[in-house]
Amino acid sequence: MRLRDGIGTLALAGLAGFGQPALSAMPAGHSLPAAPPVAAAQLIPAHLVHRATDDREKRREDRLGLTYRDRINIQIDLYILGFDPRGIDGIFGPRTRAAIAAWQRAEGLPVTGYLREGQVRRLDRQAEARRRELREESIRALREAEREDNAYWRATGASGREADLRLYLRRYPDGLHAREARERLAEIERARERQARAEERAAWAEAVRADDIPAYRRYLRLYPDGLFADVARFRIEDLEEEARNQAQNARQREREEALGLNRASRRSVEERLISLGFDAGRADGEFDRATRRAIRAFQRTRGLAVTGFLNEPTLARLVAETR
Repeated sequence: MRLRDGIGTLALAGLAGFGQPALSAMPAGHSLPAAPPVAAAQLIPAHLVHRATDDREKRREDRLGLTYRDRINIQIDLYILGFDPRGIDGIFGPRTRAAIAAWQRAEGLPVTGYLREGQVRRLDRQAEARRRELREESIRALREAEREDNAYWRATGASGREADLRLYLRRYPDGLHAREARERLAEIERARERQARAEERAAWAEAVRADDIPAYRRYLRLYPDGLFADVARFRIEDLEEEARNQAQNARQREREEALGLNRASRRSVEERLISLGFDAGRADGEFDRATRRAIRAFQRTRGLAVTGFLNEPTLARLVAETR
């Protein structure tokens, strides 16, 4: 310790005299010039200055009296405007502060990460304008999706032929004409059953009851040109596709469960989908087949990954459009 103290003392002594004329070289009657005064702020470490500034801005924001709901709405507004707070939870943590700072920078405002009086209203006005734009974009996207659906129906399923009906359902399993396509296919299959011999009907009934790939392949081995052969091949392709998607669906379900939505929140999701024109069935908090179809349709028309399961981007966009 003494060695370090000694080196420090020598260094300070050398710095103190650096650039100054030696005392022995000074003319008689002259003295060293007085040292310039040091501003008080220069004596305060930079991190303490920043902390004092943050404390002052925090007090200004606290005086706004923001409620939990206000904070939720502010995070939604930031998200809508492209400043992602990385979570809509009413908690203004580092990521929300960074989003606020980014918005302030874009607006040419003092960049503090804390909101001042008037900024909340400004943020809300901008978000509401963007929300109107999103709704208009959504209406256009929905109309375009319906136009494409109808055009494909006219080119395929409208013919009433079995292969065309199945082509339509493969592209639009939840489409505008999906119910009609399934009803027509059911009629075709009932007519085919009436024509089939008793042995083939029994083999087909067994395959349908099992509804798995081995069962349909057994039927095809017995009746490769049978009345239900094309149906069996289509069903095998569908089951193979379902198997490929099974692992992906499990991951998507985990992401949905990680959102931690309770029954009331799930019911709110269904109500929001219905308000936007998507048939989610009964708003009961149960994500049944109708709800999954509505989620897929919403995702498809918003340019999101089409999974039929909720995730953060889907939920945030849904909340943004239906505040």
